[in-house]
Amino acid sequence: MYTKISSVSIFIAFMLFFKLIHAKNEQEISVLPTIKPPLLVHVNTQANAQYMVKNLSQKNITLALIPQKGISQNTTGLLACPHSITLQPGQKCLLNLTIKGDAVGQKIKYGPLLCKAVKSGKIKPDTSFCAQPSPRDSLNVTFTKPKIAVIEVKPQALTLHATSKSPDKLTVINHSKTITAKNIRVNLPAHWKDVKQNAENCIKVEPQKKCLIYLNAKKPHATTTVSVAGHNTTTIPLKIMIKPHDVKMLGPAVKINDIKK
Repeated sequence: MYTKISSVSIFIAFMLFFKLIHAKNEQEISVLPTIKPPLLVHVNTQANAQYMVKNLSQKNITLALIPQKGISQNTTGLLACPHSITLQPGQKCLLNLTIKGDAVGQKIKYGPLLCKAVKSGKIKPDTSFCAQPSPRDSLNVTFTKPKIAVIEVKPQALTLHATSKSPDKLTVINHSKTITAKNIRVNLPAHWKDVKQNAENCIKVEPQKKCLIYLNAKKPHATTTVSVAGHNTTTIPLKIMIKPHDVKMLGPAVKINDIKK
């Protein structure tokens, strides 16, 4: 019985000590959100979060970000925190975070966690002194399956004329009411190196809007079924045939004297 009571007492004492240390660290360093982290992020896309880190103590403090899967630090930009964050009393910097996941259901449930840095060739965090946002402001991200925009392509079959000076166009319609379609283009066969497309108009297509893709070719190709798709859209089949350029033959020259008055 004595041993059990002692173990429980030690555990409670440790937790109280940890809370006191954590509270003390929070009084020395504040980590407040300036760009709130999202709750949901689609896999293979990225989102951003930003925190203001401020030294509230009366001494210099050097901190480093504890690595987390799906989180990377961006050290560029005005007032951006470097990887080794040294703050003088009252000094602050912006902790820029990029959030990216590659698996549906992956979660980030805490952080960002900043710990005292020990400089010994490389920056090594010392977990005896750490600071992080309040639970309400901490990272709480779940990675989900991306939403898909339904698109339509007109015409469904396209005939190009080789060496034509005027490119042929393809109209793409985004039928989604809420999703912006991104980076839509025609997926051409690898050996069609002479066929060029301009899909700049379809990089970002707002809901219920349309865009144009322009195509031209230098030589004929047999009818082939290709696909039209974006990073977050349905895939639409498209038949393309490239014919030789039509050249209109001129009739024989007419002499002026042959024209009847």
